[in-house]
Amino acid sequence: MGVIKYIDFGAARVLGREKRTIARTRLGASDPAAANSLTGTPSYMAPEVIKGEHKGRQGAMDVWGLGCVVLECATGKRPWGGLDNEWAIMFQIGIAAKPPPLPDETQLSALGIDFIRQCLTIDANHRPTAVQLSEHPWITSFRESIALAYAEECVGATARSC
Repeated sequence: MGVIKYIDFGAARVLGREKRTIARTRLGASDPAAANSLTGTPSYMAPEVIKGEHKGRQGAMDVWGLGCVVLECATGKRPWGGLDNEWAIMFQIGIAAKPPPLPDETQLSALGIDFIRQCLTIDANHRPTAVQLSEHPWITSFRESIALAYAEECVGATARSC
């Protein structure tokens, strides 16, 4: 049905009924470092996460991560893939005045590139929300294509199989 879900298993896993994070479990719930620890994959971290800033709309860092995932799907390379280690990547993102190199039109359509560009808006306060991105023309055209393909598949099929 065109539903895509992604997750960073290392950073998003929740353990047990108490919904403790892995970092809290390892460091101990009473350890203040647990609440402020930096977890995740550096290539996908938003600038505000690396800087330790608590700004931007709710979910802004996840929108950044989505942009990174789409970028990697389009190019076959991680964002900031030209850098040789995690510290260099985090430094580049922390001082970033522009997003990582975007795909070109041989790799992704202009609308797809624009979608990534919007996800990778440096200022978290200006980064679109997931709801706003769900109405991006690249996403709506994709959704329409899926619906059309699904409808064509159902022509002549029984109502039960569709």
